[in-house]
Amino acid sequence: MTNASYEEPSKFMAWAGAKPAITAFWFGVLFAVIDFVATIQVLSHEPGISGRDVYVYSIELLPGSLLLVDSGEALLFNVIFGAVVGLGVGLVAKRSLRRRAELR
Repeated sequence: MTNASYEEPSKFMAWAGAKPAITAFWFGVLFAVIDFVATIQVLSHEPGISGRDVYVYSIELLPGSLLLVDSGEALLFNVIFGAVVGLGVGLVAKRSLRRRAELR
């Protein structure tokens, strides 16, 4: 007998819930890649950098640019923030998978 409210978990949830630490690692890597691409983009305008380029760069470094002024510190903050978010997603997915297994 199956429970009518049971739904199969998505592939992402199954992957994230399997190993929360791996999910945290990949979220940290994702934030790092985004920040490095933003840095490359702003440095490509370096000889004639404008105020608009600086503004766009600070937006691209969110959430680190909200709390920190130095871009190097913002990059480190974003990597740590991504790892914490990834760990949270992994733990929530693991808990959800555990609850779904109990419903079966």
